[in-house]
Amino acid sequence: MKRVIFAAVLLLALIGFNFFCLFSVAEIKGEATAKLDRLYSSILENDSAKTASECEKFTDYWLSEHHVLCLMVRHD
Repeated sequence: MKRVIFAAVLLLALIGFNFFCLFSVAEIKGEATAKLDRLYSSILENDSAKTASECEKFTDYWLSEHHVLCLMVRHD
C-alpha cells in the first residue's frame, strides 16, 4: 500500500510540475509577444527613439527570462 501512495504522490508532483512549466512558458511567451508587437509598431511609426527604447526593453526582458526557458524548452 505504501508503494501505491508513493507512486500517486510522485504522479501528482510530476503533473503539478508540468502544469507549472506549461503556464510559465505561456506567460513568458505572451509577455515577449506583447513586447515584440510594441517594438514592431514603433518601427512602423518610424520613431527611432521609441524603437531603440522598446528594443532595449525586450532585450532586458529576454535576458532576465532566458535562463528559465533554457531549463524547460528544447533547443534543437
